[in-house]
Amino acid sequence: DTVVTLIMTNANDHSPVFMNASAVVPIPEDSAAGKLVLTVTATDSDPEDKLGYVIEPVSMRRYFMVSNSSGQAGQVSVVANNLFDYENVSARFFVFDVVVTDDHAMSRQDRETITVSITDVNDNNPYFIPMNDSYVPIPENTAVGTVIEKLVAADPDSNAITTISYRLIPNSEGALGYGLFSLNSSSGLITLTGALDRESRANYTLRVEVLDGGRRSARKDVNIQVTNINDELPVFSMLVYEGAVIENAVAGTSILQVTATDKDVSGFNIRYAILSGNDGDQFAISENGTVSRSSAGMLDYESEKTYNLVVLAEDNADSSGSGDVLRLNATVQVVIRVLDANDNAPEFTPPQYYTVSIPEHSMGDVSVLTVSASDRDAGTNAQLEFSIVGGDGANNFTINNITGLIESPPVLDYETAHQLNISLMVADMGSPVQVGGASVTINIIDINDNAPQFVNTPYTITVSEAENSTLVFDMVSATDADSTSNQDLTYSIFHGNEDGHFLIIPNTGEIYLDGRPLNILQQRIYTLVIEVSDSGVPSLNDFTTLVITVLDANNHLPVFSQAVYSANISELSASGASVLTVLATDNDEDESGNVTYSLVGLNAMYFDVNRFSGVITVSSLGSSFFDDAYDMSPAGRVYSFEVQAIDLGPSATAVRVSVIIFLFNENDNTPTFMPTTPTVVTIPEKLAVNSNITEVFATDADPGDDTTLRYAIVDGNDARRFEVNAVTGELSLVGSLDFEMTTFYNLTVSVSDGGTPVLSSYKTILITVADSNDQVPVFNGVPYAADLREDTISGASLFQVNATDVDVQNEYGTIRFSFDNQTEEMYGSIFDINPISGV
Repeated sequence: DTVVTLIMTNANDHSPVFMNASAVVPIPEDSAAGKLVLTVTATDSDPEDKLGYVIEPVSMRRYFMVSNSSGQAGQVSVVANNLFDYENVSARFFVFDVVVTDDHAMSRQDRETITVSITDVNDNNPYFIPMNDSYVPIPENTAVGTVIEKLVAADPDSNAITTISYRLIPNSEGALGYGLFSLNSSSGLITLTGALDRESRANYTLRVEVLDGGRRSARKDVNIQVTNINDELPVFSMLVYEGAVIENAVAGTSILQVTATDKDVSGFNIRYAILSGNDGDQFAISENGTVSRSSAGMLDYESEKTYNLVVLAEDNADSSGSGDVLRLNATVQVVIRVLDANDNAPEFTPPQYYTVSIPEHSMGDVSVLTVSASDRDAGTNAQLEFSIVGGDGANNFTINNITGLIESPPVLDYETAHQLNISLMVADMGSPVQVGGASVTINIIDINDNAPQFVNTPYTITVSEAENSTLVFDMVSATDADSTSNQDLTYSIFHGNEDGHFLIIPNTGEIYLDGRPLNILQQRIYTLVIEVSDSGVPSLNDFTTLVITVLDANNHLPVFSQAVYSANISELSASGASVLTVLATDNDEDESGNVTYSLVGLNAMYFDVNRFSGVITVSSLGSSFFDDAYDMSPAGRVYSFEVQAIDLGPSATAVRVSVIIFLFNENDNTPTFMPTTPTVVTIPEKLAVNSNITEVFATDADPGDDTTLRYAIVDGNDARRFEVNAVTGELSLVGSLDFEMTTFYNLTVSVSDGGTPVLSSYKTILITVADSNDQVPVFNGVPYAADLREDTISGASLFQVNATDVDVQNEYGTIRFSFDNQTEEMYGSIFDINPISGV
């Protein structure tokens, strides 16, 4: 028996089938990406079939997508954000097919038609029509209850979800409707609810808001402009105006100005007119309300002292708009007083020319004169005042402006002025002021009130003790400001002439000696007190001093403090360097005892002397000469000359003294190596210790101990291989050399003199070491061994020996290889060695 197993395969003979042929699905217009629209379900009777879904047409796939959720179902969802707009009427419905297909090679499919309806959401703000702020002009007399504006608004969203309403909100002032305006929330009508007054306020701003019933709104401002009407009377600034005008005022003279204002804001002009009280048309009024004198006649204070005018103020408004003038006016009283004119000048009571005499320096204020005047005017025009207005004595006198009394203070001085003149003026109190004039001549009487005064005081004079004993040598002088006999003067010596040496002429003030000679040793200075007196009653006087200095006759010679002066200075002394100080004294007095100095002699050119202090210094010539002169010859080391001292008396006297200057040497020259001193020396490395290598030699231009030279090695001798003789300069080897360790030495040799300060020079000597064959070659890598086959051919290389020699690679360092004698005898016929390579 055989068991046969049959396996049945599916023939895909069934199509997938949607459970619904079509569907209508609403979604809101603000549906976001991924929002599920609906789930479609299809079945397939074929077992194990897998189903797939797509949307057709392809253009719908930018809005919707379908995906398998699980098993046989597919989920349709929104592709992206902001794809739908209900307000776009043409895009409120989307119709497409969802196609289901099985996964066989010969696939089968089915379709379901889907209609997606877009529903409205509140996604738009309402807006005003127009959207910009509104301007509404209304007259100020608009009746309460008048509708002044209608607001219109719209919302793109459908009426099903929006309900438009209006309301007032606080503006920038925080005001809602000012208590004057209301807004109907549904109709948008703005109504006037209170009386307007353009003069109180001209502008109102209502901030309105429209709402859509949801959470969206819009705002705008309604600007209300209140327009003016002529509803205000002109108002004068005063209840009564008062003014005054002088009777002789010319035409056009301004008296006063009336002013009226109108609260209406439209700028209505106000015109003025005089209605009554203008008798004789004496006054006129201008457009700006100025009341002035007219050109008709003259005012007469005596005939009419007061005018009462009625002035009209009227606006020129036309508030009807029809051309009918509806003007408002007001009146005011204007009182004008006529003033008297001051038309008479005051006059002094004759005479108009006064003369008076008074003594100078009177005690207390002196009444000089009382003047008087009269004026034919009355009232204030006849009230008079006196004043001093000019003259050379205007500052010396005062006048009582009411009584006319002229007074003088006790400061008049005959010596300043014998006569003074003043000009007087009398003025009334009228307007304009009227004046009259007069003049007064005052003669001043002299009194003895000035003491004589010396001029050019105090006096000083010098008199030589050798002067002629009867010479008039000086004169004092005084002046007196008084006149006549009050200025006659007398001179006398009041004090200081105890020994009677001096006499004075009383009427001239000339002073002379009494005949005895003066002696400076007895008294050097005389101080005389001189008196001068006038001839007045009582007599007045003055004093001065005369200082007489007796001068020396220069009868002594200058004397030096030493018979001879000497000093030591350096050959390097700079210009201006101090050498020594000479001193001479003179027992004479004053200039005769003052001494000046100068240099005399051939060598004086190398030195300078201060003519007052006697300080001798090196001259610029000496500074440049001494250094070379000292080094060239002993004769250039000593300099002699003379100093002359001369006094400053009128007959000068002079003396001389010798000065000797010695130069001392300065170490100013550095020792110098001779050119014969070698700079390079070569020595063998096997040179014996203590062997002489070479010799250094130097010279010094300084003389004496400064030329004692010492040599030393100061650098390059760290190993102490070399030594130099400090005196002879001989350079020798004091340590063994090794070419293989050091091939050269750089020695620095110094030479120093014995001066102060010590001066030195330096020279570098290169010592090169010549190699000697003092090293044995050494094999490297011994012992050597090698294996070779018995059939090795002749000339085959077995190995290579190697050796080194620390001698440098010259004739001593070249290595040659060979067998020793024993090896050569035993194996020389079998082996061979290359003498150069060691193979």
